[in-house]
Amino acid sequence: MAMLARDVMQSKVITVEPDMALDEVAELLCRERISGAPVIEDGEVIGVVSRSDLVRLPLVGNALAELVDSYERDLAEARGEPDARYVSTTVGEQLSGRTARDAMTANAVSVTPDTPIVEVAKKLNQLHMHRVLVEEDGELKGMITSLDLVRLISDGKFVPV
Repeated sequence: MAMLARDVMQSKVITVEPDMALDEVAELLCRERISGAPVIEDGEVIGVVSRSDLVRLPLVGNALAELVDSYERDLAEARGEPDARYVSTTVGEQLSGRTARDAMTANAVSVTPDTPIVEVAKKLNQLHMHRVLVEEDGELKGMITSLDLVRLISDGKFVPV
C-alpha cells in the first residue's frame, strides 16, 4: 500500500499570526528548532514564513536602499549639492516594525492527507521547496518537510521507487 501524506505529516504544527513581529518570529523558529511556520489569519493559511524569508528580507531592503542611495546622490549632484548623501538604513532598522506578513511567502503549497508521499516528494523537488502543508477542506491538518522525507528514507521506512 502506498504511503500517504497523513502517514508522514507532523500534525502539531507551530503557526504564527500575520502581525507577529519579525524578531519574535525569528526567536520562535530558533527556540522550536524549526525552519518555517504557516501564517494563519482568521483560521486560514495565508502564507508561510521561513528562516530563508527572514534572511532574504534585509537583502532586498539593502538592494533597495542602495538604489535609493544612488538616485539621491544623482539628484543631489544635479542640484549642485555634491556633498549631500543619503544614508542607507541598517538591517535592524529595516526589520524594525516589520511583521510576518511582510516577510512571508504567500500562496503556500499544500496537499491533501491522501496525497501519496511520492507525489509530495516530487512537488517539493519540482518547486525547490522545503515544506508542504497538508490541508483538508481549507483546514490545516499538518506539514511535511524535506527533512521528514530524509528521516523516512534513513530509517528504512520508505524506499523511493
